[in-house]
Amino acid sequence: EECVIEQMWGSGVSVAGTMRRCVVRNCGHTGGGARGQNFLNEECLWEGNSWKPINRQWDAGGFKIARARGGVFRRCVFRRNGGPGLWMDIHVRDVLVTECVFQENELSGLFVEISRDVWVMHNLAVGNATGAVGETAHIDWSCGGIQIAESKNCIVAFNTCVGNKDGITLREVGPRTLDTQDYGEVRYFNAGNVVFGNVSAFNHDYQLALWYDNGFFGRHPSDTDKFKTEEAYEEHLKTIPDQVFDPAQQGMAIDRNLYFAGPGQKLILYGVPWRAKHREFATIEDLAEATGFDAESRAADPLFVDRDAGDFRVRPGSPARQAELGWLLPPADLDEWMAGFLPAFR
Repeated sequence: EECVIEQMWGSGVSVAGTMRRCVVRNCGHTGGGARGQNFLNEECLWEGNSWKPINRQWDAGGFKIARARGGVFRRCVFRRNGGPGLWMDIHVRDVLVTECVFQENELSGLFVEISRDVWVMHNLAVGNATGAVGETAHIDWSCGGIQIAESKNCIVAFNTCVGNKDGITLREVGPRTLDTQDYGEVRYFNAGNVVFGNVSAFNHDYQLALWYDNGFFGRHPSDTDKFKTEEAYEEHLKTIPDQVFDPAQQGMAIDRNLYFAGPGQKLILYGVPWRAKHREFATIEDLAEATGFDAESRAADPLFVDRDAGDFRVRPGSPARQAELGWLLPPADLDEWMAGFLPAFR
């Protein structure tokens, strides 16, 4: 409690239990933190970690946690880390992430991969995967402010995502099979996830992106030699139905969100662009008609107080305020907010 861990050559810290009001900064590898079972990370900062030239797609970030169960991240900040800000990977389950800020991390702000039952509620993700730190060559195609990948029964609700590469993303390259102690063999793919009540606006590429690199959206370019036509590929898919995922048939709910694309930005991606059946939707109505998703969502400017100054509260008359969408009380000044609970910022 109330400690500063910084400039470690490798990882910073590993705690079984609780870590509160700590700063983990400038560690060469991942920052680390409280993990295991029934853990708590509260009012902590991870900043500038994972600066060594490691493979960002394998093990990187402010904090990477795996095979953990029952935990909370509350009022934490993940800022300008190499890799993702917070990365949950490989059978992390029953975790709540709330009132956290993910700012200008090299890859996604929050990355939930091959995990389940993760609640992501009332958080702010801004400027992630945009080249603020690191090299743009490292940025994966499916990165966003909040990214869910091959995971089940996750709730992404009442978050605000602004100025990221993409706002909210769901990636599908599954199924991915794990041997687990508690569930036995588990096939992980996106199923049962809920994306509800979020504000996703002014993100550089897409406000919502379903990066499904999956046969449902047609041949992969590497399949063209083996399957000369899309029709031949479709016949092949009939032999592997358990490996073909129609996003609209996986028990997922995406609705009552607020999206807004600025000049040169796009609204929604459905399927990866290198597969022939992907689509881009310029209106919410077109997405809803094609998929059933976002039937009660809107596309409108959320009217932030001062986006340029990093104040992502919303003004009176904002459609987000009227419908109570996004994190309505994010910190207006991040350093001032952290000074309220971190001795290192007083």
